[in-house]
Amino acid sequence: MGARCKLCQRQIDRAGHQVRCECGWVMDEWCDENHHSWCPKHGDDRWVGAVEL
Repeated sequence: MGARCKLCQRQIDRAGHQVRCECGWVMDEWCDENHHSWCPKHGDDRWVGAVEL
């Protein structure tokens, strides 16, 4: 059983394709680099994640 990406909601079937950030979000490997600027834990624009999600 796979997880869903917190950003794009795509099903992640293989563990090698998922990235877990220190904030706890599980993401697709391609979404990981887009996540860093608004990570709820340490991103510069973290308020966007709090408002949108």
